[in-house]
Amino acid sequence: MNAKSFNRPACKVYIVTENPCALVGAEDLKIMQVRPDQEAAFMKEYAGRIIATGSSIQEVLIKFSQLANNQ
Repeated sequence: MNAKSFNRPACKVYIVTENPCALVGAEDLKIMQVRPDQEAAFMKEYAGRIIATGSSIQEVLIKFSQLANNQ
């Protein structure tokens, strides 16, 4: 591991739906890591399709599981 890897800004992780018109429970989901410099474009493209967000894949999976259990 080199020194550059310690200086990288942390990516955010999102679970998003592939199809904004899909019925809840029937949609295809995708886990995406987004760099801070790409976040504005990502938010614009995936507006209304973000299911969960966090700082790690583990965190978004836990949040998604909690959402699923509450429905």
